[in-house]
Amino acid sequence: MLRKGGSPMHSQENRNTIKAAAIILVAVLSTVGAWAQTGTVLYSFTGQPDGAYPHSSLLLDPKGNLFGTTNDGGAYGLGSVYELTPNPNGGWTESVIYSFNYGAGGYLPAANVIRDAKGNLYSTVFYGGAYGAGAVFELTRNKKTGVWTEQVIYSFQAYPADGGQPSSGLTFDKAGNLYGVTGVDGAYGQGVVYELSPNGSGGWTETVLHNFISEDPQDGDGPSGSLVMDKEGNLYGMTVSGGSAGMGTVFEVSPNGNGGWTESLLYSFLGGNDGTNPVNSTLLLKGTTLYGTTNSGGSANDGTIFELTYSKTKAQWLETVLYTFPGGANGAAPYAGLVADPKGNLYGTTTLGVYGEGGPVFELVKGPKKTWTEQVLYTDFRGSYAGLVRDKAGTLYGTSEFYGPDYDGAVFEVTP
Repeated sequence: MLRKGGSPMHSQENRNTIKAAAIILVAVLSTVGAWAQTGTVLYSFTGQPDGAYPHSSLLLDPKGNLFGTTNDGGAYGLGSVYELTPNPNGGWTESVIYSFNYGAGGYLPAANVIRDAKGNLYSTVFYGGAYGAGAVFELTRNKKTGVWTEQVIYSFQAYPADGGQPSSGLTFDKAGNLYGVTGVDGAYGQGVVYELSPNGSGGWTETVLHNFISEDPQDGDGPSGSLVMDKEGNLYGMTVSGGSAGMGTVFEVSPNGNGGWTESLLYSFLGGNDGTNPVNSTLLLKGTTLYGTTNSGGSANDGTIFELTYSKTKAQWLETVLYTFPGGANGAAPYAGLVADPKGNLYGTTTLGVYGEGGPVFELVKGPKKTWTEQVLYTDFRGSYAGLVRDKAGTLYGTSEFYGPDYDGAVFEVTP
């Protein structure tokens, strides 16, 4: 079940139910056949001590290696960070580079990893840390041995001191500061935007930039998904609920010139055709336009893809629904953000599809006169809770949480 803030913590009972449904779906889809694009499973997870249930999107490094997290599995059954390396003669090799365990190191990662210029990896864990409320960690690779070492760079203290139980990833600025959100806790218990800054002594200092409060109709509740930053250093994100209709928001947090930060509500979802509850969706920023998905709402109540642009004449942000998911083979309930190609076409995944499973990998093609058309690229990966990454050749990489022979999840690619 989902908790406020988009946490992907599934109970074992729910996982078993989904696995059973996936087994039935294999027989159903075997009669449907593949789509024109080539879809390939790069690696199927096998559970403990390997990873299981990859919920987050992937990181593609400059050498073509893929990094990600699993919400389960690893040596202790509490999640892992893994690396997939392409082999010279084809195929991929998977390595679990870190297994999470109970205690101060944290456990149950739910977000993607990001990479600094030195190749160190950063992300969050939902539980554990010094206070049990989750943590931000860094993974550093020993150049001689190749062994990765984890270091918790910040432990959340929960309500009322700061945020807690982070299920979203991180964003770097040019100075090396990290930014993120937690879906709960903070001064009002409804989540925070936070900054982590190197303190010059090898440690990090946390600053809460904004505390969300749902009682204010000009604020959101339960931020979900990673933040994006523009060239001026402004941060953009979304909340699952809150806003004028209580159906979620798009917000901006900006430096105010006095050393602090100011939050502004850019758009409140109204719960109708404009979309509802953007769960776990990270915004895509292209120029001065924001693109995102909502998990529900739209004319069929199966989710939307939207665009948000600022109108100087009206002095406000305007939302345009680019596509409403109809359900069925065309997908429903997108649960992640989008990526774009140089032509401005958008790519993503949905969690649901034929018979409630099998959500497709899709392309939203930009046409003349601001028209958009959905093209289903591939549908046999049983749906995905994570977004895609795209390489220079146009190949898309993603994860499916319950795919594979053991239904422990898989990493896939879709090649144009």
